[in-house]
Amino acid sequence: METHPTLVFGADFTIIVLLLLAVGSYFVYQGYQTLSFFFELGRRGESTKGRVIGLNRSISFNGTNNVEYINPLFSYWIDGQLYEVEGDLLLFESFAIGQEMPIRFLPENPKKFTYRKTSLTGIGSLLMGLSLVALAVWLLVK
Repeated sequence: METHPTLVFGADFTIIVLLLLAVGSYFVYQGYQTLSFFFELGRRGESTKGRVIGLNRSISFNGTNNVEYINPLFSYWIDGQLYEVEGDLLLFESFAIGQEMPIRFLPENPKKFTYRKTSLTGIGSLLMGLSLVALAVWLLVK
């Protein structure tokens, strides 16, 4: 049975557009969740002092190189209770064990916190997702 080249391209094209829409939607959702968290922190978040108690390191192979990922571990006290929680992946920051820094959290869920002042990852995720969705739509109407 012979396949027609335009049908194969059409099926491949549809899969690519659907993947772009799915991945883009995921990034939009993640960005929205992160920005919503920062918005709520601005409205009713509380602050405390946290201390870096460790650095979780993991290595992943990206196809050509080993890439090291580092997540800081923080401890902080809220209402007499000690919390030890892993922070977000370090992007352009570096921390020393024992370093103190301000921690912001929502009172109803002190384990959900941030040490960042702004949400560059939320903005980046939202922009990446919107770009992928726009690309998919552009490919559909092109």
